[in-house]
Amino acid sequence: DLHGWPDHSLHLSSVLDRHLSARGHYTDAETLHNYALATARATTNRAGELNALTCLGHVRRLQGRHEQATDDLTEAMKIARATGDRPGELDVLLGLGHARLLQGRYETAIGCYEQALDIARAIGNRGGELGARRGLAAIDGLQGRPDRAISNLTQALDIARAIGNSSGEIDALTALGWFHRYQGRHVQAANSYASALDIS
Repeated sequence: DLHGWPDHSLHLSSVLDRHLSARGHYTDAETLHNYALATARATTNRAGELNALTCLGHVRRLQGRHEQATDDLTEAMKIARATGDRPGELDVLLGLGHARLLQGRYETAIGCYEQALDIARAIGNRGGELGARRGLAAIDGLQGRPDRAISNLTQALDIARAIGNSSGEIDALTALGWFHRYQGRHVQAANSYASALDIS
């Protein structure tokens, strides 16, 4: 009996996305999300379509297929904005920021992260704010703005601690250590690295 299977497949696409991606099962993830996308379109489920396209974009970015990822996420953005899905728009903007960053399109990436930051603050999504701060800090470093990078990372660290995100805390501390060392502040660098080690 396949009654309810479309909803089930859409739910699996959302739930299994992180699991499959974290373990490098990108082909399986892509197959699942493509099926979910076809199902969402066949049943005119706009929320399911948005989720499947966003997941496809993330998977293809992790595979290094940045243009395809950008196409998926751009399509997802249209749906998020048309339906007023602010959390969905936030997720898409972070994905687009990451894809543009990896393509070396820094100014476009900055625009995505800044929009994501505005939405994250407006809807109280601290995790989204953390992701945007980390992305902006990465570009600051690549464009030779270490002081701005440190500012963004310090704010990212505060957010990670506030929401109990230990991996985000480790990432921020490690990056802060690198920037402090780069600027010759070896004591601060050592403290940052030690704090990261204590958590890990």
